[in-house]
Amino acid sequence: MPWHQVALKWENRELNTITCTNCGVAIAKSRPSCPNCGRLNPKAKHEPGSVVVLIGVLVVIVIWGMLTKSYAVMIGLLVVTAIMAAVMDSKEKAKKLQGVEWQLDNLDNFTVSQKVLGADGNTGIAIDEARQSVCLIDSRYELPEFRIVPYKNIISCELFQDGSTVTRTIRSSQIGGALVGGIALGGIGVVVGGLSGKTKSSDTVKRIDLRIIVDDTKSPIHDVNFLNVETKKEGLIDGNYYQQSLLKARHWQGLVEVLIKRADSEESAPVAQPGSLAEEIRKLAELRDSGVLTDEEFVSQKAKLLA
Repeated sequence: MPWHQVALKWENRELNTITCTNCGVAIAKSRPSCPNCGRLNPKAKHEPGSVVVLIGVLVVIVIWGMLTKSYAVMIGLLVVTAIMAAVMDSKEKAKKLQGVEWQLDNLDNFTVSQKVLGADGNTGIAIDEARQSVCLIDSRYELPEFRIVPYKNIISCELFQDGSTVTRTIRSSQIGGALVGGIALGGIGVVVGGLSGKTKSSDTVKRIDLRIIVDDTKSPIHDVNFLNVETKKEGLIDGNYYQQSLLKARHWQGLVEVLIKRADSEESAPVAQPGSLAEEIRKLAELRDSGVLTDEEFVSQKAKLLA
């Protein structure tokens, strides 16, 4: 499936894009390679964001404070600058999120039924139930990319917690009853739990990710993050945040599992052969007309076909 590119002028700011010299697809200047053909982008560059500028300001403040020995003033300025950096970073992420959602809602041939954008703001996924397709969102670069794939192209989905597999669903048509980890897999949308060898328990969790594998040799892996900060499993605040993140991740893992099962069910369903009954009746009529069958025999055989 081709990558769907959407150019957007967001709050009077033109997106900084170039055209791939190999395939002609519009890509962000900061993107290291073309997502459509894989050609490296020799003009790739990264513009310094406001947070980077503030870090520079922090360095200047520290140097000034050391030279003038105004430590109290230096500490105060550092605190104020750190707060400003956090606020500006939050505003930039919110603006970026609004832009991605606007583009997603205005894609051609895709109507959003459900959607989620990752906790890190880099990736996401949306579902179009009417068209039986999903949209894989990659917003790591200045120009977000939206890849639309049908349900049948989803090979597997896997839920990770700190790199350990919590659960995995694989299309039965892709595994063919193979053995994975000594467990015979069969049936529709096989669910495999606890495949990871990592068993060490911890009171904290740093990451929760959902990995989706699609039938695309150029970019088969799509990860969506649901937790990207170290969080305690227990406690009033941390525990609740962890549980909400895990609940959302399990919800989307379950949704993708349903899509896999639907695709498997459609492929395994018997294929109807339209016109076969009419063809048999036509043959009987020809036999009757040619004298091979009597009218009574024709009626009797036709009744058997219609029964």
